[in-house]
Amino acid sequence: MLLAQGISEETIGANLIIVHGDVTDVAAVKRTLMSGGERTLVGKIVSGVGARPVFQLSLTAPIKMDNPHICEQATESIIKALGEIYAEYPDERLRKPVITVISSTGVDGPYDVPFGYQ
Repeated sequence: MLLAQGISEETIGANLIIVHGDVTDVAAVKRTLMSGGERTLVGKIVSGVGARPVFQLSLTAPIKMDNPHICEQATESIIKALGEIYAEYPDERLRKPVITVISSTGVDGPYDVPFGYQ
């Protein structure tokens, strides 16, 4: 996908680290926050996860989210991971990354915001 955008393999290899795991897995989050050759804590954290719709046979609620609490769980995992990192690497306590959490109601179009904001 990045190659199709005109980003060279050299740039991708030098700047992209893929960490396998799940945002609700604190160990995977720790690997992500401390990844890289220097093993130092990142300076910025951007969390933009979301649930996906699941269809079900119901007249009152035909669509539900597969995990409606994923943003909450992701933020909890990040905070727990930071606590464990600070316990394991006391020198990292001086680094306080900025955390940005991006979320949505999951609705497209003008109904994505309350009626008064439309």
